[in-house]
Amino acid sequence: MTGTLRTPQVPHEHGLDGPALLDAYRTMRTIRDFEERLHEEFATGDIPGFVHLYAGEEASAAGVCAHLDDDRDVIASTHRGHGHCIAKHVDVKSMMAEIYGRTTGACHGKGGSNQGTTLESLNLASVWQLPAVFVAENNVYAEATSAKWPVKSVVDGKP
Repeated sequence: MTGTLRTPQVPHEHGLDGPALLDAYRTMRTIRDFEERLHEEFATGDIPGFVHLYAGEEASAAGVCAHLDDDRDVIASTHRGHGHCIAKHVDVKSMMAEIYGRTTGACHGKGGSNQGTTLESLNLASVWQLPAVFVAENNVYAEATSAKWPVKSVVDGKP
């Protein structure tokens, strides 16, 4: 895994050009490698709390963040934010240290996530008239429950 990837590239008129495609692949591969390592590390029981893996959503983060300016644009993520951070060039070693709660982590070991901030963010961006882009990723899961595991409807009792 590497901590530094690339500067965002302007897309070719018919999609991404060769170097941009290679950068996107490297970003996606780095995200997947990080997530697989995190999955292994979490299984040891040494990571405090819980982790929500981002594996399978790499293309969303790589594609969106490839168009962001590293110095000007900021991101706010969710409880599945590892891929977003990697695609935005946060150092993977400091990310792993953060997950372990170490002071050398990206947020000095304080952890946390931005769960439940979507509606507040939409409202604040509107009130402050901010130039904002909101991206919704559908991984077919709520926080931990698959859409394939329906519960009975409160209206008609059917799944």
